[in-house]
Amino acid sequence: MITNFRSLIFNGERFVVLGAQYLATSEDGLIWTEQALPIRKELREYFTLYGANGTTFLLGSGFYRLANGEWEDLGDKDFFSMASGGGKLVAVDDYNNIWIHEQGMHWNRVIGDDLPYVEAGVKPTIIHDGTRFILDSRGSRGLYTSRDAITWNRLSSYKAPQTLPPLKGATLSKDLLSPPPPRIQFHNGHYFRNNGYSTSVSTDLVLWQPIAENLGRIVGERGNYLATGFDPSPGTLYVSEDAINWTSYEKEGSLAVAYHDGRFVCVGSEGVASSVDRLMASRDGRTWQAWDRTFKDRVLGLWSW
Repeated sequence: MITNFRSLIFNGERFVVLGAQYLATSEDGLIWTEQALPIRKELREYFTLYGANGTTFLLGSGFYRLANGEWEDLGDKDFFSMASGGGKLVAVDDYNNIWIHEQGMHWNRVIGDDLPYVEAGVKPTIIHDGTRFILDSRGSRGLYTSRDAITWNRLSSYKAPQTLPPLKGATLSKDLLSPPPPRIQFHNGHYFRNNGYSTSVSTDLVLWQPIAENLGRIVGERGNYLATGFDPSPGTLYVSEDAINWTSYEKEGSLAVAYHDGRFVCVGSEGVASSVDRLMASRDGRTWQAWDRTFKDRVLGLWSW
């Protein structure tokens, strides 16, 4: 049973996957090199991965950076969401503070009157769409945008996405869990938002149209996209040519996918009763080649930057 499945990333240079005993990296998704983690085993379930510009970060109950094969402790920041854009890194911590890091500078907390309002106990998601940062507050306040991550504007015309009804009788498997889907994503000129029941699409962050029941992270490029399913269809792999119209692809045990430069990487379970997760790579998202070793400790997560 997977209890601590978190998040394989592509960090701008290579794929990275987090396991309960180690971290592993790969340039092609087939040959993996393991590396020890800087945190105690009992704390690892509280961490996830983020990658940018060839650097890997561990986010959670502490903040670490992997560069040139060495871990650096960056302090007790408790970040849980991070985005990169405009020459800076922007993160949100466990207290919903926004932090900014620019080259050659320390992490600085943003202070001001125009910051996003986030309800207590809610963990927002932050992304960058190539032009601006977008913060999903996950509450009644909806979405905020910012060019510099300092001055934020609430989308007052934002309309909450419609929802598709969950499948009747469908329940989340207790033995096979995909990572929780990100609240908001951006692909091919479209925004995708997940509200826990269905995934909706928008081109302007205002008008939303439901397109699928509950997709996980979407990866790929125009003409070939993949996504894993979440509740009520964990372990299902979905395919699409335009990221709008999706078809289930019956590959059981597909827990998460990542993508870079024509290469898909997938974490898959050998079965709900198995204690083994496998890493697989594919050029087309249909035919897969498995790594010739297994992670006996259960892979914790996979996602792509």
